[in-house]
Amino acid sequence: MEQNTQEPTVSIVQLGLGYSFDSFFCPACGVAILESGEPFEPKCPHVEWAIFEGEFQFSTPAVEAQINILEEKRQKLEDVEDFDNLEDNGDFDMLDELLKIWRGNTRMVFNITSEGMASGPVSETLSVGMNFVPDE
Repeated sequence: MEQNTQEPTVSIVQLGLGYSFDSFFCPACGVAILESGEPFEPKCPHVEWAIFEGEFQFSTPAVEAQINILEEKRQKLEDVEDFDNLEDNGDFDMLDELLKIWRGNTRMVFNITSEGMASGPVSETLSVGMNFVPDE
């Protein structure tokens, strides 16, 4: 019998909730993930991190440690003398880098986009990383 050696990945789900972020609940425990008010402090134990428009709004201590490692990696890249000559100008997307190390079959990212109109169409995205087996 052949053993499955596929590396664990993270599933990413795109959700368009229309004009409001306040109607998303944890698929595992049913707790409201998004509630009005600041700061973003989810009561759901499955939420490990949240990024709103590129800025971390919430992270567990374990994820915070991973973020610190990534920050150090970014700083080392910026300290290189030829930083401007690096491929893609040294582009370092924190979410992309986090997803390379934060993965597993029990983890899922929900990208929740809210849309509306101002001087034209506008949208905002909240990415929520959830681990459905939090001890893993």
